Amino acid sequence: MRLFSIRYLAFYTVAAVCALSLALADGYWLALLSGALTLVGIVDLLQSRRALRRNYPILAHFRFMLESVRPEIRQYFLEN
Repeated sequence: MRLFSIRYLAFYTVAAVCALSLALADGYWLALLSGALTLVGIVDLLQSRRALRRNYPILAHFRFMLESVRPEIRQYFLEN
């Protein structure tokens, strides 16, 4: 596993935002949000059931979310 691969960029960015928001102590809401996303990324990296979640932590969840609304998008926007 390459540690500094471009596919981990979202995870690194969220972790850096979490660390900066904790260090500056101004935006606790930002620390909570980025901390939760960092935790999701760590869980994604440690799990072994889905390769997509392991290879693209955090971003894979957006794919799953878009897959869930795909029928509605197709029905209302693409078939008309």
